[in-house]
Amino acid sequence: MAERRSEKGRKGERRMKRGAENGNEKVIYMDTH
Repeated sequence: MAERRSEKGRKGERRMKRGAENGNEKVIYMDTH
């Protein structure tokens, strides 16, 4: 999964930070993966 993280790393990190604040881990997981 590290390889796919590199492709969507910039957008994934930004959504992960926003999701962590809102507590939407499930939504982030679907977006990042």
